[in-house]
Amino acid sequence: MGARTLNTGPPAIVPRRMMVSLSAALMFWGAWAAPGRAGPPVPGDAAPPSARATPGGSPGRACAGIRALQVASPPAPLRSGEELGWRLTVAGAYVGKLETKVGRPREVNGRTLLPLFGRARTTALVASIKPFVGRYMTMVDPADLRPIGLQTELTYGDDPRWEKVRFRKEQRQVEARFFAAGKKGRRGYLTDHGATDLLTLLYTARRIRISKGDSACQDVFGARRLWRMTGRVTGTTEVSTPVGKKTAHRLELRFVRKPHPSLRRHDPPTYDLVAFVSKDAYRTPLRFEVKLSGITAVGHLDRWTFSGSDEDWAMFD
Repeated sequence: MGARTLNTGPPAIVPRRMMVSLSAALMFWGAWAAPGRAGPPVPGDAAPPSARATPGGSPGRACAGIRALQVASPPAPLRSGEELGWRLTVAGAYVGKLETKVGRPREVNGRTLLPLFGRARTTALVASIKPFVGRYMTMVDPADLRPIGLQTELTYGDDPRWEKVRFRKEQRQVEARFFAAGKKGRRGYLTDHGATDLLTLLYTARRIRISKGDSACQDVFGARRLWRMTGRVTGTTEVSTPVGKKTAHRLELRFVRKPHPSLRRHDPPTYDLVAFVSKDAYRTPLRFEVKLSGITAVGHLDRWTFSGSDEDWAMFD
């Protein structure tokens, strides 16, 4: 699929919280990684010396995680070089771009790992108000897509943020170091099933069998916090794409922040997301919608290729 140019009218002035949440809808959530060309997260890195691992609590009933669900037969292809791109709109105005990529397998400490990349940016007109750029990389086991570690970075105006995260003990322990609002911090969680991150969740979900009425839950780490995602498949619908209408599953997802001693305990933030996933062997997210503070942000798939290059993806590669 090739990108197309759309006349969407004058750009909306996008609140900071919405722009961060819009890009995070599939993966970012405003927590990003170490600036510069730091090395990739690898198994065996030392844990933050005083990180406090805290049980993440369990909003709602016990959760086994999406890996307990049936894998589709065959699972969606996961090819190095696949790139997906979504144009981001608010009130019909084009405000930015969100992209993901499957990298090349690499050997790390004698172990083969697969890098998954993501990046987001505002358009020039929106960036003239406050530029927004974010990049993300997670390293996963190519056999089952269990995350080993991730690094992210974000700049919104003159506010840089970064994050380094390690998943240990079969992904049931999450340790994060981060920089936000001009301060460094660290946070740890213990989970009752293997946690994942937002980008890895996208690719793991593409391997799961999807049918109307199915439901799932999963602990997901993003933006220095652990979230309990619950979701269900509500039916199918037609979605417009650059190559015509496609039949898609409709998934309704909710993310609720899990408790931690360093966070306020009352009224935890909640994000609702509706995703439309193609009803074919690829199970590709064709469209997603996020509602926040009365504003609806939408991501429309407008680019998909299996022959992407490594140009401009050199955050850690």
